[in-house]
Amino acid sequence: MSSFHINLATLSPGSSRLVVEGPAADLGLSDGEWPEPIRSDWSVDRSGEQVTARGEIHATARLDCVRCLKSFDLALEVPVVVHADRAGRGRHPEQEGDLERDDYMRFHDGRQVELGEDVREALLLEVPMAPSCRVDCRGLCPRCGAELNEGPCGCATESRA
Repeated sequence: MSSFHINLATLSPGSSRLVVEGPAADLGLSDGEWPEPIRSDWSVDRSGEQVTARGEIHATARLDCVRCLKSFDLALEVPVVVHADRAGRGRHPEQEGDLERDDYMRFHDGRQVELGEDVREALLLEVPMAPSCRVDCRGLCPRCGAELNEGPCGCATESRA
């Protein structure tokens, strides 16, 4: 079971604050690519069986720069909102499936609200498609492969001669 859930038995009606933390493996993510525990701070509003959780996820992704190919850590702060209602409250199961599939609402069993899939999805969507270790990364020389961040390579002077 994922550590990313809200235990409804300990949650009082009204507003509450929660901190949920766990390893990347709890979300089905690789510990090598997510080296630090993933932490989430939540503001939870409960009204009867309906729960709205607004959170911010704090994580560190280990990525490879597309320019120089070096590994670097990228700190992420990702907002996420989860709406949940008790399953089977006057809706047909097909309607609940449609609502969950459209990411409009999650359904809970009355004991806990699972947040893991929403946290995982929010993190993966926040990772850049072409990560750079820094804005001014010069990358590698296309001719000799030298890292240009450490200084110019000999190719530039050889081609002029």
